Amino acid sequence: MQAKQTLSAHVFAHSRVSSVAAPAGVAGGFTVRQFRSIDTTLGYLVTPEITLRVGHAALKSFTGAAVDNQIGVSLIWARRWW
Repeated sequence: MQAKQTLSAHVFAHSRVSSVAAPAGVAGGFTVRQFRSIDTTLGYLVTPEITLRVGHAALKSFTGAAVDNQIGVSLIWARRWW
């Protein structure tokens, strides 16, 4: 599931949730293991060509018990050449 919302003329938010379930064999039967990912990004359009984004991702792998948190910052320059 994904969602993007424009908050103002220069600010936007984006979020994505992914989930996958798979059976895993264990002694005496099967269990279900899950992968989950939640990504959230806040962006600011500095100019029509430059965007600043800050994002957070929370990931839980099939085999891990802990949630892995990641933070990223990006500066995007986009310009048409034609």
